[in-house]
Amino acid sequence: MRVQGLAVHRDEWDDIPHRLTTDNGDFARVDWFTTIPRHAVSVTTAGGREPIALLVVPPGTPAGAAWAAINTAATSPGTAQAGTGPA
Repeated sequence: MRVQGLAVHRDEWDDIPHRLTTDNGDFARVDWFTTIPRHAVSVTTAGGREPIALLVVPPGTPAGAAWAAINTAATSPGTAQAGTGPA
């Protein structure tokens, strides 16, 4: 599967590049928005498939909250969120 683009929440990432290049010279465009979930990366692939949503658990997230978010993302529809501080 060839990645064509990535989308990230602009307020959650520092130094967002405009594109990423692979070892074989292919590149993927990187866009940033405020309308996608804060702790997610949306991956667009070749072939017109639906984007793939990846949950990103921020550094410093308490272990319990991180595991709960990962479990929710793996077993439920929708987008799980992992906070960075205690609830």
